[in-house]
Amino acid sequence: MVRFRLFGAVEAQVGDKRIDLGSERERRLLVALLSKGRRIERQKLLDWIWDEAPDSAFGDLDKFMSKLRRRLDGIGLGEALVNRDRLCQLDVPANAVDVHRFRALVAEARHADDQRAAALLSEALELSDGEPLAGLSGRQVDSYRHALNEERYAAELAFVQVELRLGHHQERIADLARLFAERPDDTVAGLRMLALHRAGRQAEALRVYDEHRLRLKAMGLDVPQRLAELHGRILRNDERLQQFGDEWLTGCARPPKPDKSESVLGVPEAELDDARKSPDPPNEAEQALTTRHLVVLVGDSVAARTTALRLLGDRFGRDVFDVTKRWTRPSVALLPTPRDACGYLLTLNDTATDRPDAAFAEDLLTHAARLADNGSYLVVTVRPELWRDCRHAANAVTVRLTRPVPAPPVPPEREHLRLTDPDGHVSVYSLRDGRTPQAQVSLGRTVPDEPAPDIELASGESSFVSRRHAWLEYGDGEWWLVPIGKNKPSIRYRGTTHTERVEDRARLRNGDVVLIEVGGSTEGQPRGWELEFRDPHETVTYQGDQ
Repeated sequence: MVRFRLFGAVEAQVGDKRIDLGSERERRLLVALLSKGRRIERQKLLDWIWDEAPDSAFGDLDKFMSKLRRRLDGIGLGEALVNRDRLCQLDVPANAVDVHRFRALVAEARHADDQRAAALLSEALELSDGEPLAGLSGRQVDSYRHALNEERYAAELAFVQVELRLGHHQERIADLARLFAERPDDTVAGLRMLALHRAGRQAEALRVYDEHRLRLKAMGLDVPQRLAELHGRILRNDERLQQFGDEWLTGCARPPKPDKSESVLGVPEAELDDARKSPDPPNEAEQALTTRHLVVLVGDSVAARTTALRLLGDRFGRDVFDVTKRWTRPSVALLPTPRDACGYLLTLNDTATDRPDAAFAEDLLTHAARLADNGSYLVVTVRPELWRDCRHAANAVTVRLTRPVPAPPVPPEREHLRLTDPDGHVSVYSLRDGRTPQAQVSLGRTVPDEPAPDIELASGESSFVSRRHAWLEYGDGEWWLVPIGKNKPSIRYRGTTHTERVEDRARLRNGDVVLIEVGGSTEGQPRGWELEFRDPHETVTYQGDQ
């Protein structure tokens, strides 16, 4: 039987005989066909073979397919390569590909007892030894390699947890030291501390905590409560440490109990109740969440949050949680481990720290499998401009919100804009996502094939409003108006009739009104928008106030 290997160098082997797989582009094609295990569009194959496809790409693809078929003919698999109806597939048994065997072993381990799970995971880790796709390069290859490394890391972590549950603390200390050096996250730190303590090496366990605490402090982060509690119990040699420590050993074979305090925050019940009054979510969002346990909503941040809470609230009632982001760039490895049946909401809206790449999207799809195993769901809401690099990789779970979703009433204690359009219609836009101020809110004109602004002031080409006209940004505890377009906005200060053109960044205070002209006139008066900034917490009087 032929065996294909993607962990390590890409190889095909029949018995002891290795098969020549041709040039690097031919091997990239083979990886693309083997990675999916199902039919794949010809257009997507081009992205695997070239980072920038040439004009002759489809003709060259046919040549590569012919070469691959001839090589497969030599081992009796020529008929397994199917190329019709703009779809391609290499129809080989799943157990002929090491990646699919690896995944099957990990999946079986999730439902096995600890002894059996340890054996299955050990076999999976032995099978996946080596840097995936060694010797190949390219954007798609790099993204897939990253995803495979994440899967292997998760499997190794699960193996260590099972081993520690079996009492093999001394045997796993070296593995944990290596994992901690490679990726010093909170979970590995806790497992390493626990293994050292149970092996009778309390002083070393405490040094691991100090090392991790200093690393987090340098990043401006606090030690999670659960890790600090573990440290305290080790320091006191608490007799209840055995029971408390078992909570760290929740691996694939024994689903953990929820610990929602350190990495998630409960969504307020009032906000969930308001979201339930909103229109039904798009069918495609319902379908993606039902089948994949994951959906990405791209669009206006307030409308997307309302849709997300409606989706999750309908499934879980009050058990819906905002993910606390602890990163300088998006990383699936820093998302909370799915625990039990509950809904998670991740908001990506900060242009400085929330700009994901294709590897993040690939990792999200892997993370979805872990969500499904625990009966949990994740909805990601993201601004359009932040999701550009991810749309292709996560197309199956991405839903663009094209129709407006009325936002729930803005609680009176939160900053918001009172919007009056040129026809006198009034609406409200919240400047916070839950408790968190939006980092930036864009104002502008919608044009085809471009990300929509957060607040659309005009559409089409004929308007005084620029595509990127201005934005509101939050910094140093204040809200600021930043003009960008050629036609600058004006501000009418609270308590006055005076307006002032904004040429540079300007602070907004409660009651200030931003004026944006859109063109045309009504009874001789220019048509435009009025955006009144309201901050209920601000009580200081200033210009024009008595």
